[in-house]
Amino acid sequence: MLATTTGPAPVFKVTPIIEYGLPVMKGLTNLATATTIGGLLLATLILPRTSPGYGYALDVSACGALVWTVSAAAATVLTFLSVAGTVPPEIFGPSLGQFLTQIELGRAWLATVLAASALTLLCFAVRNQTAVAFVMIAAFAAMVPVSLQGHAAGAGSHTAAASALWLHVAASAAWIGGLLALVLTHRRVPEAQASNALTRYSSIALVSFIVLTTAGTVGAALRLQSPEQLLTTDWGRLLSGKVVLLLALGVLGAYYRTRLLTKPARPSAVRSRIWRLVIVELAIMGGASGFATVLSRTSPPVVEQIANTPSQRLTGQDLPLPFSPLRVLDAWSLDPVWLLVAGLGIAAYIRAVVQLRRRGEPWPTWRGASWVVGMVLLYYVTSGAPNVYSPYLITAQTVGQGVLILTVPLLLVLSAPTSLLLRAARPRSDGSRGVREWAVLVVQSRVAAVATHPIVTVALFACSMILLYTPTVLRWVLEDPVGQQWATAQFLLVGILFCQSILETGQEGRGNPYPLRLMALLVALVSLTIFGLTLLTRNDLLLPSWYGIIAEGWEVDPLSAQQAAGVTLWAVVTLPALILTAILGYQWTHADREQFRNRPETIPGWDGHTGANVPATPSRDRHR
Repeated sequence: MLATTTGPAPVFKVTPIIEYGLPVMKGLTNLATATTIGGLLLATLILPRTSPGYGYALDVSACGALVWTVSAAAATVLTFLSVAGTVPPEIFGPSLGQFLTQIELGRAWLATVLAASALTLLCFAVRNQTAVAFVMIAAFAAMVPVSLQGHAAGAGSHTAAASALWLHVAASAAWIGGLLALVLTHRRVPEAQASNALTRYSSIALVSFIVLTTAGTVGAALRLQSPEQLLTTDWGRLLSGKVVLLLALGVLGAYYRTRLLTKPARPSAVRSRIWRLVIVELAIMGGASGFATVLSRTSPPVVEQIANTPSQRLTGQDLPLPFSPLRVLDAWSLDPVWLLVAGLGIAAYIRAVVQLRRRGEPWPTWRGASWVVGMVLLYYVTSGAPNVYSPYLITAQTVGQGVLILTVPLLLVLSAPTSLLLRAARPRSDGSRGVREWAVLVVQSRVAAVATHPIVTVALFACSMILLYTPTVLRWVLEDPVGQQWATAQFLLVGILFCQSILETGQEGRGNPYPLRLMALLVALVSLTIFGLTLLTRNDLLLPSWYGIIAEGWEVDPLSAQQAAGVTLWAVVTLPALILTAILGYQWTHADREQFRNRPETIPGWDGHTGANVPATPSRDRHR
């Protein structure tokens, strides 16, 4: 009988494939993502629906989404192998399944693959311009899961780092993808539309450059302990090289925008302009993307510490100094998303006012001041002391909530940004949709009519207050950067809809009646009062596994801080509530006066018995 020997079971050991294949797949994924978003941008903001290049741009997006799906799936498997190391074949499937369902990094890649596959079907099937806009929003959202991973998680402020990384990736995709889409579709675009397409892309590139620069600066500041590390560490030198290339792209874009695009040219010369822009910019973008790829695989110089305190374990940050009145001014934690919203919002508003006044059209100064103050207050709430202390004190959470749901929306609604946009922006004549056209579509839609009805807005107002303080949602908002951004956006949007429904003037008698508006305002104020009383009289702590331990080291009773939050909420909302009530009362009184002034004069009833009033008309005898 022959003796048989059994050797060790074969294993998956593909280190060379992982080492070289993973960066390639990630780079291909980024390129496919940019192509998808670029084609959607062309169809949404640049090309008219009737242009031959419109459908081709969507086909380009569909192909990009298909490559995105395949490359992301390959990157998922390679990422699993890089994390798991040597894997026996018999447990490869169960291990991969566990990675995709139980490990945060695996779930992020799985969500990306599923989102990209859904986008592939949508880009092939959808051709309606409004629906395409929703597909584009979904494409930007599909980049969120992977953006929350990587070095952002260990960069000190997880929310700020993750938000900066997503903004950085999204702006890069819009910039590079828009350029790639122009290259792939320019032969399908008529020469008469090519010049407009290039000009409109230039505006998108400008905004992308601003977002990219701001997000990159915030992300670098979170990862560097001192400016000297830009030159003394490998990560810093790679970042410096990338910055130089991005600045070169900015200078080149400014030259094209201020010199080349402003010169009159024959339609045939537009093609050469496109190719000159493409060749130079793509070369520089390729170098910047190379730096970004190497940078993503290089550890930043920030030193990660072992989490010893509850604050470090729950938030990834050291416990800040105890709150004091001085901390209202010197406690900051920048949120790049709302920093950009506030900064770009102020710049766009001022630009629109300047355009109006150049045409000789007036615009009230107090409206501009209201907009600027509202945006500055939005920036402070999302980056100042309320943002710093909201994970530690429910009082800070309610301060931010009250300002976001009532004070900031009141200031923004009073500034009438939609009216300013419709007056300042020139309408497009080629059938494409710019910011003005999209604003008109939204304002005149049935959804907007329903969303700004007082009954709907007061229901949203009350429900948003209750929803945030359910344990599951509150924990998600405190732990997850997506949850925190959702809470901020939700309160701001609900507040804007509510204030708009209360202060709307209506047209041709179609506005909501003033008694209904007053009733909605009173219900909202009552809901705030009840919510404040609930916090003030509650004897158990909201989310004790978080607020009960996170401020360890402070001489603060969490339950007393929670009860004080109810009083703080009333103090924050009292002034804007009074102002809102006064404005509504003025509008109501003014409308009654106008109605009385414009109605026909009346005289007592002629029979002297009924007391009825009849219109005063000239006597026949007088005419005789």
